[in-house]
Amino acid sequence: MTRHSDFTSGGRAIARVTFGVVLAVSLVGCASSASPTAQSGTGSELSAQYPSAKLGGDGSFAKAVTSGLRVCTTNEAPSNWQEGGSGPWKGFDAEIASEAIARLGIKTVTYVIGPWDSMVPNLTSDRCDLLQTDIHWNPDRAKIINFTAPIFFYGDSVLLKKGNPLGLHTWADLKGHSAGCQLGSNLCDMLDARQKAANDLSEVKTYKTWDELITDLSNGRLDAGFVDATVSGYYVVTHPDAQVEMATGYIPQEDLSSWTRFGVQLGAHDLANAFSAVLDEMRVDGTTAGILQKFGIDQTSIQVFKGMQ
Repeated sequence: MTRHSDFTSGGRAIARVTFGVVLAVSLVGCASSASPTAQSGTGSELSAQYPSAKLGGDGSFAKAVTSGLRVCTTNEAPSNWQEGGSGPWKGFDAEIASEAIARLGIKTVTYVIGPWDSMVPNLTSDRCDLLQTDIHWNPDRAKIINFTAPIFFYGDSVLLKKGNPLGLHTWADLKGHSAGCQLGSNLCDMLDARQKAANDLSEVKTYKTWDELITDLSNGRLDAGFVDATVSGYYVVTHPDAQVEMATGYIPQEDLSSWTRFGVQLGAHDLANAFSAVLDEMRVDGTTAGILQKFGIDQTSIQVFKGMQ
């Protein structure tokens, strides 16, 4: 899962899906068992429940409640996917968004599915109202779209041979060891920067595919994999027999700009504020943490720890 800083590509190794396929579903009865009862849907009622949302300015939220919400999404695990291209949406982004939508009383959602590089263009061309596939704030994107409050921290992790025979836990522990990353990722840039500054890794290995990195790690040809936490966590959860594990006690080295968000159209402040209020609530009441945990993403994803940049 590779991330870039430009606003037309978010950098995920994604399955290609037909551009612009549209699916419509009703969310009535689709919320998880932990979901609160959906609200009746008027702006005044929801403004009272979520006073920080400051509803009533531009009408974007009221429109979503009365006319439905159009959602842009990719179709890829572990963030958003449908089994066989139909049925309920799964994935950490999909489940977080579905819970927020249910709490806000939005009854009908239309999904616009496409590859990652279609997400922002679809939003700016008014093909959708909400970008459900998580996205990071940067100055270029902020010129053309608006963002919700942060949802979770999407940082780096260290993946090791099962049993951690080398006793590696921290960024400092990697000194004198080989570290690997997927070619083209920003994490490779971080390893290269470390080598340029300190030259204390025995080797930096780059891999074209995830499977190649896992194979070398499992066979002892690589000491540590430096990978996105969402990728490593999901892999460990879904491959319990794999000969790898995540480093315990590791503090992400990426800066706090790696907090991920949902996107909305530029100027849709009502919609951004409404989702932000609910997303904040979900982070505080444990809902977001519970969803992320199912996909192997731990508490470092929703907290700031000493040592983070």
